[in-house]
Amino acid sequence: MKEKKKEVKPGNEPITISPLSVCSWFCLLCSDQDQK
Repeated sequence: MKEKKKEVKPGNEPITISPLSVCSWFCLLCSDQDQK
């Protein structure tokens, strides 16, 4: 749980994983469009 110290709000654990997933998904889309 010490790894999640970046988020001061302890009740935002699920919200912290959401942006990460979205970031990865967007990264893939961005890369796809960049290559084209």
